[in-house]
Amino acid sequence: MSSRHIRHASSPPTDEATLNSMKQDILAAIARDVVHVQHHAHGRGSSHTVYIGTAGIALMQTQLSTRDILPTGLSSEDLIYKASDNLKSALRTMQDAQSLITPSRMSFLETDVGVATLVLLDVVETGFVSPFFNRCEAVLRDGIAAAVQELDDSVCDVLYGRAGLLYALLRLRGALINHDTVILPADPEAAESREIITTALTDLTCDDNIQAVVQAIIDLGRQEAKLYATEVSEARSGLATPPLLWAWHRKRYLGAAHGVAGILHILWHCPRDVLAPYRLEMLSTLEWLVNLQDASGNWPTKAPGVFDHHHGEDNELVQWCHGATGILILLSAILRQSNHHPLRNSLHAKAATALHRGARLVYQHGLLRKGVGLCHGIAGSVYALLAASDAFDILDDFTEHRAERYRLKALHLAHLATDHEVLTTNGEMKVPDRPWSLYEGMAGMCCAWMEILCRMSDEERRVGMPGFDDF
Repeated sequence: MSSRHIRHASSPPTDEATLNSMKQDILAAIARDVVHVQHHAHGRGSSHTVYIGTAGIALMQTQLSTRDILPTGLSSEDLIYKASDNLKSALRTMQDAQSLITPSRMSFLETDVGVATLVLLDVVETGFVSPFFNRCEAVLRDGIAAAVQELDDSVCDVLYGRAGLLYALLRLRGALINHDTVILPADPEAAESREIITTALTDLTCDDNIQAVVQAIIDLGRQEAKLYATEVSEARSGLATPPLLWAWHRKRYLGAAHGVAGILHILWHCPRDVLAPYRLEMLSTLEWLVNLQDASGNWPTKAPGVFDHHHGEDNELVQWCHGATGILILLSAILRQSNHHPLRNSLHAKAATALHRGARLVYQHGLLRKGVGLCHGIAGSVYALLAASDAFDILDDFTEHRAERYRLKALHLAHLATDHEVLTTNGEMKVPDRPWSLYEGMAGMCCAWMEILCRMSDEERRVGMPGFDDF
């Protein structure tokens, strides 16, 4: 795996003076690189999506604007103003393109659904009714209809498919719940308009709609799992098979972007009553996934094939999209919610052990040569280590010392990323295709830097990885 990551010290600094210096370096990097991101937001060939485009930069700006710690030169007001400009730009592109929403193109990250969701979130959180409200609401309603009706298109992944749409609905639903006490405008006409919009969005994100999308995802997961089980049985390979499995371009991925881990992660954040009929299948699938962890702490990219004889040799990727990094975020979410969704003792212990082993690997291999982004870069590693720390914070059988240790490891990787220009100049790190974007580049790193600073300060509020774990 050494060719995919840059080696670093085997343990993070712990003395107070060094830690304070690291935090100041990160704060300075945010001040410097947010300006660079904003300057390049509308560069040649720029997209409008959350993943690599202006909507993603708007999401970065919005997320940063809510934090108490901002470096000199950045203000919440200016970030919000520029986020609004970037979102308007993304909207114009969306309007011009008029892309068709299909199960293969309905995710928050890579399609118009993301732009539409950000507009609707802004309506909920600010109370200002966008003239694009009806168009954006229609995008999500079209997505729900396509997800439920077009079952011949089986794409369910986070990056492009049904799970990406489900994330958008859950994110919007959460915002509505958190802002249900917003005071209506004094102007009766404006108040009536606001009330109509709140009612429309509540209906859009209702249990029935979420249930319908979940049912489609589960049904397709059962179908693919049966195909896999048949292949295993016919080959007499002796492989274990899960009750749920999904394919993307005929490949049964396991990671967060296209695979089992990402889909389970989004499903797990659905209302408890919606999940109840599928809970046992999901937990059995989780246990199957945990059992695939190799001796190094990583996971295969894809479900084992019936003719694979060298398990573990190709488990090279340690990124959010493929490998341990994204799977850690799933394991953390399940362990943190185990009070509401209880786990069998043996599965709880397995998941906690897998989380620890995977987090150790992510720290060792998390300074990635592909850059600083969320998808296959250092920012994803930082969020994974913070997720591990969150879980260890509440597990009775793990000490507080372990949780703190993973926070320090996240801080260490985040600090090493402040030298990205030197690492790139020296040829140790590559320049991504979209170096300023949220998921491939610097915008994602700025979010991760801010997250670690806030978590190491008095503002311990958890936000989570944008577009995936920020429910």
